[in-house]
Amino acid sequence: MTTLDEPTGYIDPQDVSPRPTAMRYGMLWGLFGILLGLIAYLMGWTEPSGSFSAGSMINTVLSIALSVTMLVLAIKHHRDNELGGYINFGRGFRTGMLTTLFYAIIATLWAFIFFNFIATDMVENIQATMVEQWEAQGMTDEQIEQAQQFTGFMSSPLFFTVSAFVASLIWGAIISLIVSAVLKKEPPQTA
Repeated sequence: MTTLDEPTGYIDPQDVSPRPTAMRYGMLWGLFGILLGLIAYLMGWTEPSGSFSAGSMINTVLSIALSVTMLVLAIKHHRDNELGGYINFGRGFRTGMLTTLFYAIIATLWAFIFFNFIATDMVENIQATMVEQWEAQGMTDEQIEQAQQFTGFMSSPLFFTVSAFVASLIWGAIISLIVSAVLKKEPPQTA
């Protein structure tokens, strides 16, 4: 049925897939995320220093703003342009998570390329920063060596790539829950 057939403008969600909208906004989110990541890297905002710098704070705020904006746009577009202005919480959350999945795939591919081909020295810099922090804590050389063996896998490009995927999904789920709760709009009940 179309909107014109329904006096309330209600469109059955089963008739409309959120996939095209999720793919569009997930890919845009991924591309803007790559651009933001490149800018942050070139500006030196991603250098491991053991503490938050102004650049890393700016990068964090911009990343959060980008995530929230893209999920709001995706869910709002799906609600207003494809579902006749109505969306329940579950459908909003599903749309947000599908958008996040498309983003996470792009972010994971980017992380793989970034750590293996662009910032090949970043993993070494992170490891060096960890050793400096351990030395500052008074750890012995033997303890530092044991800690390096223990954290070896966790400071590898593969770990960072897998972490990018998992963190993207978790972050997207949290934001999708909030955005879905705010943007939900139940259709009016017809008697």
